[in-house]
Amino acid sequence: MSVLRQLAIRSATVAEVFSFLWQRKLWWLIPLALLMLVMGILFLLVQVSSVAPGMYPL
Repeated sequence: MSVLRQLAIRSATVAEVFSFLWQRKLWWLIPLALLMLVMGILFLLVQVSSVAPGMYPL
């Protein structure tokens, strides 16, 4: 259950960052933040899978 709780906390943090960017009218940073989020998720998924040795050349 603690894994779900940590995931909820992290998703709330991400939502708070995007809310901050929207309120401060920093729309140009939203694509950068999305790219960083996607790359982080990709790295986490590759790290725990058997595809990790194939990602090193990239």
